Order: sequence, then C-alpha cells, then structure tokens
Amino acid sequence: MNYYEILGVKPTATADEIRAAYLRLCKDLHPDKLPHLNENLRKIAEEQLKVINQAYATLKDETLRAIYDQMIGVQVPSPKPTRATNLTFDELLSSSVLEEGFRDLVKEEERLWRDLTRELYSLRRKHNIKESQSFLELIFPSDLADRLSQIALTMIFLVILLVFPVLLVAFLSFCIVGTFRLICENGELKLSDDVRQKLEKEELIFSRLVQQYWQVSKSFSLSFAIHKVFGRIYPSAYVAEVTKSRRKFDKKLAELLNHRKRIAKLCKDLDPSSLTVEFVSHLSASERLILVRILQQKIHEIKEQTEALVATLIGLVGTAVLISILFGSFGASRRRF
Repeated sequence: MNYYEILGVKPTATADEIRAAYLRLCKDLHPDKLPHLNENLRKIAEEQLKVINQAYATLKDETLRAIYDQMIGVQVPSPKPTRATNLTFDELLSSSVLEEGFRDLVKEEERLWRDLTRELYSLRRKHNIKESQSFLELIFPSDLADRLSQIALTMIFLVILLVFPVLLVAFLSFCIVGTFRLICENGELKLSDDVRQKLEKEELIFSRLVQQYWQVSKSFSLSFAIHKVFGRIYPSAYVAEVTKSRRKFDKKLAELLNHRKRIAKLCKDLDPSSLTVEFVSHLSASERLILVRILQQKIHEIKEQTEALVATLIGLVGTAVLISILFGSFGASRRRF
C-alpha cells in the first residue's frame, strides 16, 4: 500500500485534498476518540497513525512528493517549471552545480544560526551582560543551580571511578580520544575532518558552525565538561531565556535536517531506472547534491558487499583445496599400506 492509498486520495490529489484527508484520519484515530478499545487495539491505532503521519509528511512537500511519485512510478505533472531537457547527466550533476547545492545547504543552516546568535546577543544587552567571544559561554551559559548540580554529579562520578579502577581507566581513555576529536581553545571549537565527514554523511549538516554546535550539544566531550564546571556563572533569568532560544533553534534545525533525511531516504529507495534526465532536471542544486551523495553511499555499500563476498568465496575455495589435499594425502598413504 503506497502513501496515496494510506491517506485515501488519488495520485492527482491537490495539496488541500491531501491535508483534508490527513486531518480526517487523524481525527478518527485520535486516542480520545477510541476510549472503548482495549490496549492492543489502541497500540495498533497508534502505529497506524504513525504511518499516516509519515505519508502526509512526504506528500505535503512538493519535492518529497515528486521524488516519491518517481519512486512508485506515478505519472503526474510536476509542480516545478520544466528546465532544459536537452542537458546530459554530466551537465545536470556537474561539479559547479553540486558546489552550488553545497552552498545552498550551508546557507539554510547559517540563516538559522544567524537568527540564534542575533537573539543571544540581544539577550546579553537586555540583561547588561558583558560581551563574550567564547562560543561555549554564549550558547551554553550556567547559573548557580546548574553549577551546584554539575559539581555534585562530578563528585559522585569521581567516587564511582575510584571504587572501580577499571572504569577509571576506560573513562580516561575515552576522554583522551574525545579531546583529540573535539578540541576547545579559548572557547572556540575545532572539529577533526573525520567528525565533519561523519556529520555530513549521517546528519546531513554542512555548516561548520552548526557542526560544532551539534557535536558539543549531542555528544560528551572533555572540553565541554570542563567548561560547564569551571565556566562563568550567569543570572538565572538570563540562562533561562538562552535555554529557551536554544530549544527553539534545536526545533527548527531538527525540522530542516528531517526534511533532508526524508529526501535522502526517498533517493536511496529509488529504482535506478527511475533516474532520468527529466527527473534530475526538476531537482534543485541542493537536492541533486543529496542524491549524488546517496548514490555514492550505495556504490560504496555494494563495493563492500562485493569485497566481502569475494573474500568469503576465496576462503571457501581455499578450504576446499586444503580438504582435497588432505584427503588426497590420506588416500595415497592408505594405498602405500
């Protein structure tokens, strides 16, 4: 069953018709509407609602819908203006186009980042707080309550490490590795190339500023822990407003990255025969970059699977040869006797 069938609309349905069908289904499956069902049936309804949300998230977006239509073979008019169709794949996916796509992805993230930093500097002026060039102090300030809880947790953690020396060795090793991967100098973060490549591949984050923020906020680092324990203490009202601004930024960033990941998933599920010049010509430069990266990953995965298969076959052949040699030697020795 495809997304159109899940929502109960035709592939030619308009955006308004898709939204109306989605709202109707959500209303019918809302938990408050199903109080008479037992727990198992309510769980089934919840799972069905998740599928409906996924279908709507794809079909309400013009780009995601176009890619999905191509994936399932639906022939509907494209909402985007048709570009030159006499171009080749090499021209549509040239390095200049992909570089433009990379710049577009970075601009999307840095637009959100500029809004965040502008708001944070405004909060500093509002609370008469001295300007700071430290990345960590600007984004992750601590008040007195935070400091006391951090110190208490640190003391408890140290006691546990002293009681279990094996954990202490493991923790120190982890900190050493983490410090090499994420280094903090005067409040400025520096990411290693392998971390950047991983963030581009797995999270689809391309701006270095946002990569730094993501890494320090989503994973533990020794530099960040030291900053939280020994950094400056700020007024609680200011810290609360910064936290609110940061959460708003996190929500917008998550929406942006989820949109890209949906595009990436649809590109990954595409049948290679669906990748026509006409289809690629309707993609924006940033969408083409995501498509190319997904195709590169698929090629890499196929290559790894092929190498593993070849290694397995070589091992089997070697085992067979060894067995034949052993049995041959055993047979020859029996004939001698």
